Amino acid sequence: MAKRFWGAGPRGRLLNAPGIARDAGFSATALRAAEAWPARFDARLSVGPLVPADVRERLRRKAAYLLAPRRVVLVEGDGAEVSLTPAPAGSAAR
Repeated sequence: MAKRFWGAGPRGRLLNAPGIARDAGFSATALRAAEAWPARFDARLSVGPLVPADVRERLRRKAAYLLAPRRVVLVEGDGAEVSLTPAPAGSAAR
């Protein structure tokens, strides 16, 4: 069953993902990234210090879920910034 789930692609996983609607804008951005970025790229999630820690972790988990099998690296951003950018696989967080 897991093979079928992960083989479904980002849109198929979205249909079975609880809690996606809470951050619909971010989820839509992550799905567009999953479709546009080459699989060899990981993701750099930049979250500012004004974003609460629980929200920061929720966004990191959601990005990892929607962008799988890519790795998501969390880096500190500015203010209340939340952005998702591609990073070459294996690159260190900046």
